[in-house]
Amino acid sequence: MKWKICEPADLVSYDFPSFCSVNTGLNKTSPVLNCKDLKQKAPTRASGVYWIDPDGGSHGNAFQAYCDQQTDVPLSETQYEAMDGNLWRTIGDEFLIKSNINNWIACKFEDTRGIVRQISCKLVKQVSKQCAGVPNSLKIGHPYGPSLSGSTGVYYLFDGYTGEDWPVHDPCGKGQPNQLKGVANPHGNVFKR
Repeated sequence: MKWKICEPADLVSYDFPSFCSVNTGLNKTSPVLNCKDLKQKAPTRASGVYWIDPDGGSHGNAFQAYCDQQTDVPLSETQYEAMDGNLWRTIGDEFLIKSNINNWIACKFEDTRGIVRQISCKLVKQVSKQCAGVPNSLKIGHPYGPSLSGSTGVYYLFDGYTGEDWPVHDPCGKGQPNQLKGVANPHGNVFKR
């Protein structure tokens, strides 16, 4: 019988190569390159927190991240697949809002308690030529969806209620319809890390 070493101190038979995935992603000494790599190497793993080493080197820079292993990956930016919002807390404290009708902003939580959370944001890409401001607070207790605001008003309101009100995508932070107009298929994405 032939043997090989899959993980430190683990001997595995060539006859059963799937055993090499026993510890894959579960500890710092056996990280994966990314969540897709985990899905390929250990396809039966459930969604959860795994060790990631994006450069595949010495593992000194490996970190833990949440990998969604159940949601089908979108085939394009307009095929929408959503992750359960309750899982956001397990991922990290930074997010990027990308839009084809409003400015792209990257934000980081300054605090993570309460309905209104302080954030620090920076402009990543100016889509609208009107304004280049950024929000400084995220309100998660709005009855129709989360909103990002600044001293002048609302930049984004992700309104999920169709009975009244409307979504806001205002690069000027005034809660007005100042978004880029005449765009085919207006949409956006929120990325979390």
